[in-house]
Amino acid sequence: MLAHGKAVVLPLVLTAVFAGSAAAQATCDINEDKPSQIGRAFLSVTQAATQQEAGVWPGSAKALTAAVKVLGEGDVAKKNAAGHALLLGKALSLWLNHPENVSGMTTRAAVGFQDNGTASLDLVATVDSLFDSIESAQPGCAAMLTEWRRQRGWVGMLNGAIEHLNAGRLDSAEIVAQRANRLSPSPYGFMVLGNVAQNRNNVGEALAMYQQTVDLAAKDSAFREVREQTLVTLGNIAADAAEDTTGAAKAELAKQSAAAYTALIQEAPTSVVAPQARAGLGRALLLQGDTAAFRATLKEHLENPTKYPYQDVLASAVTAARAGQWKEGVVLFEGALQSNPWNRDALYNAALGYHELGQFEKMLPHVRKLVQVDPGNGENWRLFAYAYNGISKATKAPAAQRAMNDSVVKYFEMAEKMPHQVQFTEFSNTAERTVLAGTIENRGTAEQSYTMKIEFLDKDGNVVATREAAVASVAPKASGRFSVTVEGVPTAVAFRYAPLG
Repeated sequence: MLAHGKAVVLPLVLTAVFAGSAAAQATCDINEDKPSQIGRAFLSVTQAATQQEAGVWPGSAKALTAAVKVLGEGDVAKKNAAGHALLLGKALSLWLNHPENVSGMTTRAAVGFQDNGTASLDLVATVDSLFDSIESAQPGCAAMLTEWRRQRGWVGMLNGAIEHLNAGRLDSAEIVAQRANRLSPSPYGFMVLGNVAQNRNNVGEALAMYQQTVDLAAKDSAFREVREQTLVTLGNIAADAAEDTTGAAKAELAKQSAAAYTALIQEAPTSVVAPQARAGLGRALLLQGDTAAFRATLKEHLENPTKYPYQDVLASAVTAARAGQWKEGVVLFEGALQSNPWNRDALYNAALGYHELGQFEKMLPHVRKLVQVDPGNGENWRLFAYAYNGISKATKAPAAQRAMNDSVVKYFEMAEKMPHQVQFTEFSNTAERTVLAGTIENRGTAEQSYTMKIEFLDKDGNVVATREAAVASVAPKASGRFSVTVEGVPTAVAFRYAPLG
């Protein structure tokens, strides 16, 4: 069966955003000329921003120091409170871009303050407080201030949070993401926090953070892929949690799961994650007890399976099978096989479905093809035993029954005595590459090495690429991993491998 995916954190490739939008400033009325100290600070901040764009960090530091120093002269803040807060916030935001301020913590003297120089200074908290005071008095300044919040330093914090997360440093990832979100809330920041909560098995917190992710991502088309992937992740987590609870909590989680999947399907029906969402929606509807709605989700795939990518049909089939709807499941597995006759999962599950329906004769063609694809998995050979056992019980002729029973024993013994077990953990295919990965378990009593000779097939069963995977020195009762990649063969939609020695 196919498994529901878990959250994936994508590496960020973000760039700094420098302020200066005329449209944004048109609705924001702040005097940046008077008194004279404000005007001088404006020129210094502008110079610092230009120096940073050119990568001249010493020049930027000199200009920013001058800006902060001049803003501390006399009673500038009293004469023009808004201008003072804006220019100081801009200067400190640009200080956050400097490599030495990656943590956002420094001293007052280091950025140009002339008093209390040794006191520590939290640049993130100070910038946030200054800009908050402006937004509170002049909401029309919010867009312009967002540009200043989202400087290179903010981008660095987001990237740092993701690096911590990918390295398993959950506490650090959480702290840095929270600081980035304080400066300016972002889908990426909440995505990191959702992953942190998920890794800690805090389902409620994970769902809340992922909901924040998709809500923020909906406001900017630049975050379209983040929203799509997070909607599926949110749906999966809510559905998994619903399966582990009962009553009103179960119903609410299933509802949340269905809402996430539905949003993705409606917004991006051709997205690469849309098949997961369609399969997940069926699961969520069943968790809500809405069998009629579940069946409705299968309708189009049942009526015309070849109209859709086989992955979509296969995902619907898996959902139906998990729900015990084997009649529909078998039809869908057969539909997937019309488009991809050598698909390992469709072959196995179609055979299993016919067993559940008591149609044992129909198992055999699929099992014969299955063991050509995947001869190193004893469970595939065991399906022969199940089929012949069912046929035997329906056979009245003694001689035929004996023959069936002999086959049952034969294939059960083959499955039990197989010296190895091949399991697949990944088969993915895109225009760029095809990846096949899995494990080989050594069931024997001596160390073994294996070489898999793999053929990649197109939808008609033609070989479009070949690869070998070596798994060396596997200890008894242990497993070794393998992975092979084929570049640039988009027609490689299935595979088979030769029997291991």
